[in-house]
Amino acid sequence: MCTVENDQDMKIVGEVMPKKSREADTAENWVRHKNSGNIDRAHRLGKMLAQQLLNIQDDDPAKLLQKQMLFAFTVDAGAPVFLNDDLLVQTARGTFFERLRTLLPSFEVTLHRLGAFTFYRLCLDNESENALPAEKLGTVFAALCGRAEDPETEQEGTALFRGYLARLEETVGMVEFERI
Repeated sequence: MCTVENDQDMKIVGEVMPKKSREADTAENWVRHKNSGNIDRAHRLGKMLAQQLLNIQDDDPAKLLQKQMLFAFTVDAGAPVFLNDDLLVQTARGTFFERLRTLLPSFEVTLHRLGAFTFYRLCLDNESENALPAEKLGTVFAALCGRAEDPETEQEGTALFRGYLARLEETVGMVEFERI
């Protein structure tokens, strides 16, 4: 049997920084981003992305809604990939969804009612060897459009997700955040 006589050098798994220290770091980070103009850039990014969602078109209103849901999910899930700072991600996301609340008041309610984000997020969380995340998202897109197991709609969903990711990366690049 193993006994521990002195555990002073042991660390507790999951040990976190004290709350005051995290708050101070966040406040300092916010000040640096504010002074560099990054906070304003993140707000502008959120507005630009909301406008991009509004520019999505389709003759079928149900499919249009699903395209918008997929775009909103892409923004939500992809922002941390292209903006490597949580404060900027939260600011851009917040402005994006706030702008949608103003311009499309029913969008957020519909988003929650349909649960599209949940279905999409499950695709990313449960990676399978048989499909890339974009392909799985295409399958979910087709199902949400009422066209489950329709290869053409699945491929469209896959292509849309990849295109939306590319557009998100391009838009983030256009904003030109300052490194701090």
